[in-house]
Amino acid sequence: MKCWSQQVERYWVERKTAQDTQVLNFLLEKSLKSYHPSKILEVGCGPGIFTPKLSERAWVVALDISVKMLKFVKARNVCVELVQADIESLPFRDKSFDMIVAYRVVEYSGDDKETLRKFSRIAQIVLLQLPRLDSIRGLLLSFLRMIGVLLKRTVRFRSYSVKAAMKMVDSVGLSLVEAVLYNHGLDIHMALVKNLMDIEAPQRS
Repeated sequence: MKCWSQQVERYWVERKTAQDTQVLNFLLEKSLKSYHPSKILEVGCGPGIFTPKLSERAWVVALDISVKMLKFVKARNVCVELVQADIESLPFRDKSFDMIVAYRVVEYSGDDKETLRKFSRIAQIVLLQLPRLDSIRGLLLSFLRMIGVLLKRTVRFRSYSVKAAMKMVDSVGLSLVEAVLYNHGLDIHMALVKNLMDIEAPQRS
């Protein structure tokens, strides 16, 4: 919480116009048009980079562990409900939402599989962004994580190979509808559903 609270404005300035953010915005818009959710939970909303787009389409709850991040969203007058909570202790009942949007967040969870299990109980559709392990940047981040462990510091960040990401989501009862590599192949965007038989979805690509 302290870490994120210290970099609200810097994160906003750096990420709002970044190339990979623009690609994520495009993929997000594509999914919103495909699924037409009426209730969305944005997990790890940060300073609200994607929040305005979501609020144009549905009733939105924007959740973040940092109160300062939430205050930043509020100051921008984005019309959403704000909730301060940890992704490992989501205060929502099963089937509370149609869709969960979790961009740049699951890799920081202490137990990523359990976090995804909670997502699958709360919503039927999950949009997920994960950093890719089998890329130059992914390998560098893994190396930094290893150094952190050796220095006995708490390191929560992780990255995933495409195969590992697909295996993880399958193990928690989610089905992959579409996976897109973007940002020069450094990141993975995944559209997941709880039950492919219950929802009309685009073809896997």
